[in-house]
Amino acid sequence: MIVILFFKKRRTKLELFCSNKAGEYVKLQDAYVSESSKYFGSWSMIGYQMNTTNNVFTYSDPKGNGYTNNTAELGTAVAVWKAVPNANLNNCLSASGYWQLKIAKGGTGNNGAAYTANVTGGPGGDCDVLVPGFGKLDATGVASAP
Repeated sequence: MIVILFFKKRRTKLELFCSNKAGEYVKLQDAYVSESSKYFGSWSMIGYQMNTTNNVFTYSDPKGNGYTNNTAELGTAVAVWKAVPNANLNNCLSASGYWQLKIAKGGTGNNGAAYTANVTGGPGGDCDVLVPGFGKLDATGVASAP
């Protein structure tokens, strides 16, 4: 019983930490997109401040240096936020598991952004169960194209 309670407590902390950090990113990016109407910004451009490494995760902007003047035009899906575990988290393996956000231009007639949240890793999706609320950041699924 104690082991189960410990795991639930740890899972809740992971869920809050990962989902909150990604949620903060989405809010800042949405504000930037609404001002620019067709561009999204790098982490520094939108004011997103993140320690890229802690005891649990390493965070990154997979787009990296692919911005022009710290911005890029909304279009097809591109990965913009990623969290990779620094150690195995139960069956969520550090070598293959990650949580990622993609951004794309919103649907027809929409000047906003659409996000897709996806999780990989572990046999049978074991990374997904650690942060089940992460998928709620996926508003429309428009950004799910490769």
